[in-house]
Amino acid sequence: MILRATPNFRHLSAALLVLGALGCVDETFDEESQAHPNSIVGGPTCFTEDPGCGCVPGTEPVTCVHTEERGELVLCEAGAMYCVDGIWSDCDTVETWEVPRPKLISAPGACSPCNPDCFQTADEPSQTDITNPPSGVTSTNVVFTNGPPRGIQPIPIISTTGGTGTDTDMDGVPDVADACPTTPGMTRFFGCPTGTGSGGFFHVLPPGASAVDPLTFNVKLTEADVYILMDTTGSMGDEINNLKTSLTTGVFDPACPTLTGVIGAIRCTIPGTWFGVGRFDDYPVSPYGSSGWGDLPFTNLQDLTSSTTAAQNAVNMLFTRNGSDIPESSSQALYAVASGNSLTYNGTQYLPARTNCPAGRWGYPCFRPNVIPIVIMITDARMHNGPNGDNYAGTTMGVINAGSLGNTNSVTDIGDVSTSMRQFTGSTTNASNNYGTRCNSSSSDNSKDRLIRFTVSTTAQITMDLSGSSFDTYAYLYSGTNPTSGFLQCDDDGGSDVDSRIVRTLTPGTYTLRIDGYNNNSGNFVLTIGANVVVPGGVPYPDVVAAMNARNMRIIGVNSGPTSAYNDLAAVASDTNSLDGSGNPFIRTVSSNGSGLDGAIVNAVVSLANFSRMDVDVVVQNVNLLPGIPASALVQSITLGAPGCAGACTGTIPNGCSRCLPGTNLPFSVTFRNNVITPTAVDQVFNFDLIVRGNLGAIELQRVPVRIVVPANVPTTTYMPGTFSRTFSASDTCAIPPTRPNWGLFQWQVTTPGTTSVVFQFRTAETLAELNTVAPVTYSVPTGPAAPTPAQYINVGNLITAAGGRNFLPYLRVTAVLNPNAAGTQAPTLTSMGLQYSCVDSE
Repeated sequence: MILRATPNFRHLSAALLVLGALGCVDETFDEESQAHPNSIVGGPTCFTEDPGCGCVPGTEPVTCVHTEERGELVLCEAGAMYCVDGIWSDCDTVETWEVPRPKLISAPGACSPCNPDCFQTADEPSQTDITNPPSGVTSTNVVFTNGPPRGIQPIPIISTTGGTGTDTDMDGVPDVADACPTTPGMTRFFGCPTGTGSGGFFHVLPPGASAVDPLTFNVKLTEADVYILMDTTGSMGDEINNLKTSLTTGVFDPACPTLTGVIGAIRCTIPGTWFGVGRFDDYPVSPYGSSGWGDLPFTNLQDLTSSTTAAQNAVNMLFTRNGSDIPESSSQALYAVASGNSLTYNGTQYLPARTNCPAGRWGYPCFRPNVIPIVIMITDARMHNGPNGDNYAGTTMGVINAGSLGNTNSVTDIGDVSTSMRQFTGSTTNASNNYGTRCNSSSSDNSKDRLIRFTVSTTAQITMDLSGSSFDTYAYLYSGTNPTSGFLQCDDDGGSDVDSRIVRTLTPGTYTLRIDGYNNNSGNFVLTIGANVVVPGGVPYPDVVAAMNARNMRIIGVNSGPTSAYNDLAAVASDTNSLDGSGNPFIRTVSSNGSGLDGAIVNAVVSLANFSRMDVDVVVQNVNLLPGIPASALVQSITLGAPGCAGACTGTIPNGCSRCLPGTNLPFSVTFRNNVITPTAVDQVFNFDLIVRGNLGAIELQRVPVRIVVPANVPTTTYMPGTFSRTFSASDTCAIPPTRPNWGLFQWQVTTPGTTSVVFQFRTAETLAELNTVAPVTYSVPTGPAAPTPAQYINVGNLITAAGGRNFLPYLRVTAVLNPNAAGTQAPTLTSMGLQYSCVDSE
């Protein structure tokens, strides 16, 4: 329904209403016109009939009402004033009562809460006025907010735009990603001055954006782990002394006169080189080595370290032992160095496994990850278990008890027999006489027979022996699975006594053995079948090479002995790709007295650094930027520009080139693109590396840091104009006719930040329907601060009359037009409205 004002108090008695009728001020007149007739000389300036004001003698008494606030209540006293000697008397109280204290409009001319002819409203809009408005309340493009400030606002339209945050030093790198946020710098140094750090790639990538960077890399080793592995058998004393003397003294490279000794010369070429030291003799088992001399297949004296002093101290611990025969445990030492595994001979362990390297490091001396491992082996002898023989004596595996094959009439499959010698038991008593032909004869027997199927995985001499069986046996061997074809061999009494035995070299395939009996014999049988397998002593050479290649280990050999020692070292170098660009191994030969050892080591390492071909590629660091989103998702492509892999490399690999010589320039191009990371309310910064690798990750040649900023979705709030309307009806409070509403004081509380504004529109009409067609009278509220203004007011009736409109009509509609600023970034707020009107005699 239409909002209707209600009186603030109950009606007076009939006598007082009569007085009121006599004394009511005709509010159709201007208040100012009533001031002077009621004023007296030396008295107050009076607008109405008040005590002490002038009056015309003989004037009838008028109603008077006195109010007094008492907390939440108002005391109302009503009575009459009399004109005595030309002056109105005090109010002669006739009746008193209390009413709740209303929210009053405090302004000149505001009506008393005890005046029965004056009505007021106090309007504080709420959420209900928007979501479930009462009749007479309408709105367009507005919302209710709890603030501050609380009230009605234009609807905010929230959108997002990409953008980065503050860039204090204005260098193009926002503070959130700037390593030097208050010092202007370069983007490639992440906002720091040129030369700060190694530099990298920086980009701001909103969704769909891309960027391209060149990454030109010169193939070269900058780090290496060099492990000196010294033969300490009896003939190596001179070589050991040379190494002790020259490791840290003497100038070997004039380009680096301050870097002395073998260590200094190597670091002149490969600056980030660490060193470790180990020794080897042989297993302390006759005829290979001597336990009395302290011979061992390998001893680690110093883990990889950057300390020159530690490396020198370890070399100083080297001294000769025995090593009884000529070949030494060189291969065993290489295996332990590469794998970190234990060394065992004939069941006895002579070196425990290494298990306590720092995280990420590997091998027995704890090589660093992603650094090329180089072993410098210094020896004068061949290798046991080497590429050219000289193997340790092996051990033949015994016969394995494989259990029972049962007593059935079906074919039994026992699998591969070429890797061991196994013994089975079984019986033919429950079998049938399926095959009657006698071995090496056309005669037939009535004995029962069993079929045993097996396979051979590698060519081997296979033994099938029925010795120990309880009956006179025959053995028949067939290729394939059909015992009526593919006959290979049979035997009657080739084993002990009347037992059968076949020994035959078989190639890979499937075979069938028929166990039969002479005449009509049957019973329990014992079948020993398989190959005699010799377990080599120590670690076999293929396992040594496999361990080295698994870690892309390179070997440099220094030979002070015969050609046979050189040949072994050269073969290991070839098998581990420890070759220069021309395919030559990094093996040097020196005098047996050890002279030239130091120079040979330096020369070989420099050659490896400058002439060792390697595969080179670029990969993205394996790290997740967000759950399920790897760093590689921000890298669209890694390509290679002209001339590509031609020239100093031999071929292409994904994102790189194969077998490149050091010194080669590879012009990579990296394209970044963001198709995977969506913006949030804040800038997101992601860091990862591009890694230039050698030999498919065995060596890390360079890391290029990358920093990507995904700018935030910055919320932008835009407001549009809105309206909020209340329609007032005086028909329930004024007796129309004979009275009419005199629309009086209108009060408001608004917030108008910046250039926002609030305009009130007032419409009056005889009927509710006419309100929709009446042109409004407007009033623009003066702009104020961003906080709610103190209550302000105007006289609506006077405003309407002054604008040529009609006051005293039953219906009034007040519309607040809420206008944001021109940019739509700020909006006003309507916190409250209040209205007073009085019912006046229209006659």
